[in-house]
Amino acid sequence: MVEIRDRFIGCLLGLAVGDALGSRLEGYTPEAVKRSNLEMPEFLDGLWRWSRGRWTDDTKMAVALAESIVNSGGFNPKQAAKKYLEWYKSGDLRGIGNVTQQSLLNLQSGASWKNSGIKADWAAGNGTAMRVAPIGLLDMNNLEKLRRDAGDDAVITHNNHEAINGSLAVAFAVARLAKGDLDLGYLINETVDFIEPSEVLLRLEIAQKLLEQGTSAEYSLADIGTGGYVVETVASSFFCFMSSPDSYETAVFNAIRGGNDTDTTAAITGALSGTYLGFEGIPLKWREEVEDASIIEELATLIYGMATKTND
Repeated sequence: MVEIRDRFIGCLLGLAVGDALGSRLEGYTPEAVKRSNLEMPEFLDGLWRWSRGRWTDDTKMAVALAESIVNSGGFNPKQAAKKYLEWYKSGDLRGIGNVTQQSLLNLQSGASWKNSGIKADWAAGNGTAMRVAPIGLLDMNNLEKLRRDAGDDAVITHNNHEAINGSLAVAFAVARLAKGDLDLGYLINETVDFIEPSEVLLRLEIAQKLLEQGTSAEYSLADIGTGGYVVETVASSFFCFMSSPDSYETAVFNAIRGGNDTDTTAAITGALSGTYLGFEGIPLKWREEVEDASIIEELATLIYGMATKTND
């Protein structure tokens, strides 16, 4: 039985490792990714040697959110927005998305966190879903608070129905997996029941059908999509995790082999897988060598203390 604390650490380390592994091939088509013809160990080892465990804006924002939670004694959207803006001003952006950048410029110009996020239809990117895992951990025992917190965090940058529901889906799944009392076969069904009617919901239902049919990852991800559209990213990440729940490596391998937004699909897949398996399910070399591993582990441990204290 995996301890809950180990699931918290596994979640954030799993996100960071997946992000680092996926970073080399971001933007490559699935066909270009598959030209290597390498088997999983050699493929992933090559990616790790290239990245040296360095992650992108996905983990940057997740760490900023986790730090804001720890510093504020809970989730505070004003403080989260402040942390995101501090990161933006640092200049260490590592592939920041256009919607996130414009929203943070709005914050810098004096907009409040409630009004900084982009409201357009084209603001349905995955920039909220990729960072929301710390809220799923924090609110593990209070799903209605999770709904509010994940929604408030999303609108800081992406005030868009699909982006919000993508965040809700990932945060909910992390919370349910962290508790360790879930029949895994019901994860997508429970997630669909939790979020609002949306394209995210419909694509998750497609992922569930593909899982039930035993369709391969290659064909399933081609059907679901692996671009930066949150509808695609969330469903593909759920599929990759659910199709290989007992192997972090296989889940992340499939996420990266799907091409396109490889770092984010692998980051969310890694967060789900790491939460389910605990940190020991992530290969030792990766979890020790990933950038700021000790800081990430400490943040996860502190959030664990907050989440379990709330339950006392």
